[in-house]
Amino acid sequence: MTTAAFRTLQAEHAALAAQLKQRDDKLAEQDRELVKLRGQVDTFGKREREGAIVGELRKALPHASELELRGVLGALAETGKVDRYSDKPEEAAKVALEEIKTSAPALSRPPTPGGGPGGAPPQQQGRKHKSLI
Repeated sequence: MTTAAFRTLQAEHAALAAQLKQRDDKLAEQDRELVKLRGQVDTFGKREREGAIVGELRKALPHASELELRGVLGALAETGKVDRYSDKPEEAAKVALEEIKTSAPALSRPPTPGGGPGGAPPQQQGRKHKSLI
């Protein structure tokens, strides 16, 4: 009789141990997913903060493309001159603008018109084609 009771307890112990292992495996999987999702949220936040700084720079340099500004901001961040993920985009943009004026003065100047001092010559408007359809 004690042998049967002992075997029953062993079977229950094995079943409970299997349930605990399943729960631990599920928790470990959820923990990995949580780390992954936290990384994505952090990336989205960084992208938004960088976009705010680029937006401030676009106000000061409307002729520069967003790609150029992001590239310059990334280069300035690599050298440690600007925090590209700053919580204060106005201040970071001011610092970046001063660095752009000294490091990349061509980007801070507006583009000049082509074609010499008077600008590009006016183009003749040709005959407009009519569709026969």
